[in-house]
Amino acid sequence: MKKKAIISSLILVLVVLLIGVFYYIKSSKLNISIPAPNRIITYNHGQSKILTSNDKNFNDIVKLINDRFEKSNSYNLKHSSKNVSSLYKNKLSWECLEFIYDGDKSLKLKNKNIKYRKLFFTIRSENNSDYGTDFAYGDKEYIAEVFGLYNNKEVMTNLLDIIDKEMK
Repeated sequence: MKKKAIISSLILVLVVLLIGVFYYIKSSKLNISIPAPNRIITYNHGQSKILTSNDKNFNDIVKLINDRFEKSNSYNLKHSSKNVSSLYKNKLSWECLEFIYDGDKSLKLKNKNIKYRKLFFTIRSENNSDYGTDFAYGDKEYIAEVFGLYNNKEVMTNLLDIIDKEMK
């Protein structure tokens, strides 16, 4: 009888711990959605193209970027303003996306309210060896980068394919 009580107690403790772990994992996801921009600029090694909502791949890009936000773990995100000035150089040699909004937007990341009119996403770096985990935000100029955005290979490959198609 005593053995059953001990086993039942242990099972109850394990169930409570598992529920806590699942809640922690669920609560750490961003679960936010970026609104569709007015324009998207695709960059591919010095070339650029402006897309509007009338363009074929516009909504696919927005959906894929939102997939990255929704699946990101908020505890992995880090803010920095050190290398923001290098973003303009990156447009010339990297594969990137820039979301441009006509009005002010905001989102909350890690208890920080971010206001922006444009977002800049590095999709693949200059040496093509890795996918970008960062994005930058700002008004007229970019003011900070956020690192740690989800970069699943399938999502990133789809974004790269769209960028390549748009440049042809």
